[in-house]
Amino acid sequence: MAIEKITYEEYMKKLDELEKRYRSDEKGFPEGAKEKGLEICAKFRREVAEIGSDNCEYYIDTIYGLPMHKPIKPEDYVECAHCGARVRREEAVDYKHHLVYGEHYHCRDCDPKGVWDCVSHDVDMDVH
Repeated sequence: MAIEKITYEEYMKKLDELEKRYRSDEKGFPEGAKEKGLEICAKFRREVAEIGSDNCEYYIDTIYGLPMHKPIKPEDYVECAHCGARVRREEAVDYKHHLVYGEHYHCRDCDPKGVWDCVSHDVDMDVH
């Protein structure tokens, strides 16, 4: 199985395509497969609605074209101290300055090389 990360919009579009196919008069589906497929699509929509679209990561199986979602654990994500972007903890730059700002994170857009010095940038006093 080859899995690729996709956006929420791509995920919903793929669910729409699958539902359209299951509702069509296309031949070749095993007995009950269309109904089961529609149930799964409805379940996926319901789960994402309950969790919240911003609280999931979306993937697609590139071999079979099937969409998948995975709830995001809040502890897996941090907020960039500069722009407020939500980024995965392992992709963020961890900045520790215990005397002034404590521990906080930068996204790679704000700190592409991982060397931003918050102490030497006066503009950051308002951000932190």
